[in-house]
Amino acid sequence: MRVAWSAIVQRGEQEGCRYRWRLLRRSPAGQSDRYLTSAPGSSLEFREHRDYQPGDDLRYLDWNASARSDRLLVKVFEQEVHPQLELVLDASRSMDLAGSEKGPAALGLASLLAAAALASGFACRAWILRETCQPLGSLSASPSEWVFEGFTGRVSGAQVLLHEAPPWRPRSVRVLLSDLFWPEDPVAVLAQLSWQAAWVVIVQVVARADVAPSLRGQVRLVDVETGRVREVLVNEAMLRRYRDAWTQHQEQWQRACRQVGASFVQVVAEEFIRDWTPWPLLHSEVLQPSYD
Repeated sequence: MRVAWSAIVQRGEQEGCRYRWRLLRRSPAGQSDRYLTSAPGSSLEFREHRDYQPGDDLRYLDWNASARSDRLLVKVFEQEVHPQLELVLDASRSMDLAGSEKGPAALGLASLLAAAALASGFACRAWILRETCQPLGSLSASPSEWVFEGFTGRVSGAQVLLHEAPPWRPRSVRVLLSDLFWPEDPVAVLAQLSWQAAWVVIVQVVARADVAPSLRGQVRLVDVETGRVREVLVNEAMLRRYRDAWTQHQEQWQRACRQVGASFVQVVAEEFIRDWTPWPLLHSEVLQPSYD
């Protein structure tokens, strides 16, 4: 085994206790605020107005406020619900790229996010995405209880999610950690992830070589998932095509995230492992430092 996975999980759990999840964020499109519901009941308290979106319950249109603003406005009500994090780790072979810190960074981030969720009072359930999507541990188990056997999946995680999504709890927060090197349509994958979710966070974990490849000359490429081998000449023209394809792929995922109100965060593995500080997650306000 290239790394001691248990040591990575332990370090992530220790670091995660320094952070808390942000509690007030927007949900996927057409839904109320995260941890806020619009179901009728005596415990509800009016919170704010927001613009009407297709699919909203017409009972909550505020006609008086709409008339004053010339926009259709919906009442949003507040009701605390117990938050639950559904954490999905892509364990395909591409996530453990040789010569990079991609695998340790992905597993360490998963452990960090789970520990921060538990410290924030969330219930938390971790899933591993290989040929199927299976629980990595019991509900609210600490990361140190996980049994992780490596990045060995040989199929696209998107295929697994599209074929049969896990029984996620409605109104849960769902986090996917993956390099997103999938040919499937991001819109379809995010539709599955965001169904009845309170909030979706996509954490793209990439190696520095994924973002800015430095290879030149005659190169032997091996597909880590299929074993297929190709001999290619890497020149400026090929690198330009790669950069164009990379940019297009990123834009597709970011556009799909905007459509469902999901957060998209990219983490470069080598930068995270350097000091184990999740700067992109802090800058995007997914996490905040703990002030306990």
